Amino acid sequence: MAPRYSKEPAIRMFPIELKETHKETSQSNGGQYEIKYILPPTGSKVNRVLIAGPVTAIDKMDSNREGYRMRISGITESTGSVPITAMEEFQPDAYEAISKIEAPAFVVAIAKPSLFQPQDAEEPLVTLRAESVRVLDDLKSLKWFIQETAKATTERLDENEVDPDVKKRYEDIVADVLEEIGDE
Repeated sequence: MAPRYSKEPAIRMFPIELKETHKETSQSNGGQYEIKYILPPTGSKVNRVLIAGPVTAIDKMDSNREGYRMRISGITESTGSVPITAMEEFQPDAYEAISKIEAPAFVVAIAKPSLFQPQDAEEPLVTLRAESVRVLDDLKSLKWFIQETAKATTERLDENEVDPDVKKRYEDIVADVLEEIGDE
């Protein structure tokens, strides 16, 4: 009998942490496939991410396949922004959800990260393929997701061996975010 497939839990992350991720690894799942993980600066192995924030742009992708690219921004400038894609053929539910969003909107998304090495870049970039996208009803819901992401980031910093300068930088980012949303 083939091994049963189960999804890894989605890890709450700020866009900046994804943008600063340049390493990945993989491990066997006991079957014919390997599970790929990105290795963010906060010291975890991440196979799926949960990201929340305001959508600042949505574009139809120019390709042979139908797809959308949306940009989710952080709540502060220090948390950055990140693009997420969904192709109709491979992620029909996420594709449909994105097609109905009108920017600006508050969203939460679960996505699969992977690294892509552009020819003209020194470091690889994280790409995100949407699995699920939901529009949040109000700013209060977004604030809750941001607070939970701040808490998860702090826990990762405390649980993993992280370079002291990196730890201080992310602690400052968390403090800035919590101050911005009024949760000091």
